[in-house]
Amino acid sequence: MAIDLSRFIATFFDEAQEHLESIEERAMTLGQADTDPETLNAIFRAAHSIKGGSGTFGFTQLTDTTHEMETLFDGLRKGEGQADASTVRLLLDACDAFKAHIARLKAGKKDHDPAMDALRAQLVGYRAGRAARVLVDGHDA
Repeated sequence: MAIDLSRFIATFFDEAQEHLESIEERAMTLGQADTDPETLNAIFRAAHSIKGGSGTFGFTQLTDTTHEMETLFDGLRKGEGQADASTVRLLLDACDAFKAHIARLKAGKKDHDPAMDALRAQLVGYRAGRAARVLVDGHDA
């Protein structure tokens, strides 16, 4: 008996949408004087969930890019930098790109998406820039 994966994939898409909405809501509280650690944890967990589900279904670009978001927030959770307005902007832009990519996947377009490459590079660059500022200044700018 063959298993129909389409139901599971549809559930993944619905859950990914919910995770992205949660990330957007929580992003709006970042950059305030005292960011609640649970906000960072929740964003990390949402990215982790999207990464795991996308990996299960072979959505490699989504997996790789959410891994970069997850890594950024894992560092912030560990005190490696502090979220600020630029973090919020990056996060909101990333959610828009993820939603567009998921819409492509839902439409059956599984070809290479240059927008995901650009977002992944942006996330990697953002993390590298924050790390460089910490090393140069001795603290996070």
